[in-house]
Amino acid sequence: MATSDVPHTDPKTKRKRSLKRWLIGFVILAVLGLLAFGGWRNYGRLRERRIVQRARAFLEQKDYGQAALSVGRALQVNPRDLQATRMMAEVAEAAGSGQAISWRRRVAELQPGVLQNHLEWAEAAFRFNNPAMAEQALADVKEADKNTVGFHSMAGRIARVLNQPAQAELHFTEALKLEPTSERDQLGLATVRLQSPDRQVRDQARVAIEQLTANPALSRAASQTLIQDALENRDAARAVTMAKQMQSAPDAPFEDQLMYLALLRELRLDDFYSYLMDLQDRVAGNADQVATLVTWLKNRSMALVAVDWSKRLPEATRTRIPVPAAIGECYAALHDWTALRSLVEDGNWETTEFVRLALLARVFQEQGDSLNSRNQWNSAVQAVGDRPEALEMLVRYADEWKWDNERTDLLWRVARGSRNQQWALQALYRTYFASRNTRGALNVANRMVEINPQDLWAKNNAAAFSLLLASNMDRAVEIAREVYAKLPANPEYASTYAFALHLRGQSEEALNVMRSIGAQLLEDPSYAAYYGVILAANGSGTEAGKYLEIALRGNLLPEERDLVVKARKGLPASPAEASVLTR
Repeated sequence: MATSDVPHTDPKTKRKRSLKRWLIGFVILAVLGLLAFGGWRNYGRLRERRIVQRARAFLEQKDYGQAALSVGRALQVNPRDLQATRMMAEVAEAAGSGQAISWRRRVAELQPGVLQNHLEWAEAAFRFNNPAMAEQALADVKEADKNTVGFHSMAGRIARVLNQPAQAELHFTEALKLEPTSERDQLGLATVRLQSPDRQVRDQARVAIEQLTANPALSRAASQTLIQDALENRDAARAVTMAKQMQSAPDAPFEDQLMYLALLRELRLDDFYSYLMDLQDRVAGNADQVATLVTWLKNRSMALVAVDWSKRLPEATRTRIPVPAAIGECYAALHDWTALRSLVEDGNWETTEFVRLALLARVFQEQGDSLNSRNQWNSAVQAVGDRPEALEMLVRYADEWKWDNERTDLLWRVARGSRNQQWALQALYRTYFASRNTRGALNVANRMVEINPQDLWAKNNAAAFSLLLASNMDRAVEIAREVYAKLPANPEYASTYAFALHLRGQSEEALNVMRSIGAQLLEDPSYAAYYGVILAANGSGTEAGKYLEIALRGNLLPEERDLVVKARKGLPASPAEASVLTR
């Protein structure tokens, strides 16, 4: 038999080689797939970075609307993009929008355990006059980070604003122990000591602050503190002299000039009108400053003065955004609907087009055309899109005009959206709580928990309002227990948990939880209500009566008041009352 030149291979060996080739092919495909996936992810990250870079360019040009839109696209691609979230916070701060608080908070959530994130969150809350939120930002700081200069410095500032001088002095003192050369904390400590009952301490503090005016970084803050101190001590001449020096500095910001103007007006000095006219002449070519001054005048019941000045402005300034919007607000304040309609009926106000449409809606409403008013308002809302500063402005208009339904609808539109919800939810919560609308407040709290399940404050509110409304009780009790377990020292959380225990028939245990709050707080009407109700359930009638009376002097929610009234009716009559009834 003839032999072949091809080596003989048995079937088993062939199968092994075939399997080996298949495995090699599979590995190559897998590697290519991973490279492609990694490349796609890298491309996505690169795209996000480029979007953020464009947003920063817009921010440097002070085009806050475009900056917000740009960085918003990055967040649509990746809602957890830390860099984009931080950028959105910067945009909000630069635009003067209170939404900066929510964005700084989001940064702290995305990158937990970083002290600087909490300090920036607190700084934003402090800047936008929300010290309670600043407190929350610091409450979440790790214990290891609490003995730091940054923490004590911020805690001191917050305590000072909350009128807690002893706490403020303690924090500033601790900050200076850690960094004795910190002139910012020296200023904070000296400012607190200006309120000391000891005259020598006050005088020493005043000298320290005067020395700190030589520090360029602290000069304005120190000078403002001394001006306020002079006013509080009825030294108007000194306050005016210092304010005049501040506004005359070559690099003085426009805010210092407005502060001096405000001081002249507040003290009713003859120089007010001459300085105002001088200031008007100096800013006539700067549209941003003109708009700011027009709004300043309008907010001080001087809209007529602002309108008269606007007529003398150069055409290029008067028609440049945002000046028309500020003038339009003046016409609305004066109820001059004819002039306002002439201003807003036609044209395009570019980035503030929504203002023109909103003001036109107001004109139609005042002239009895409700249908056109509603259409123009809807167009204004549509023109806003999701620009944070524009949305806040529309809310402010609706608030000023007493358009309560439009304001609420707009806030819920934001709150139910996919981002920027916190500022709207905070506004809704304040509205519902002020009007004692427990159901509305519950809806807000539930939405807050949906957005951030780790928000203990919102979870506590959701539990408390649910308990008061007898809504979803089992879940409410469980949430109250969970929140209390995480932070039992918080009096709000303790009172909610105690109320939950009481409703479950565990009134004795509830009483122990309430007593952990402390005697002083228990005399606050909001805590006295629950303490009195629980005392009554435990048969402590005389003591319960005292706290129930305290509770009725407070501004309770309707359901809380009903609980208190019912508990009072169930108390046994006092000996004096009993003797009257038996006669």
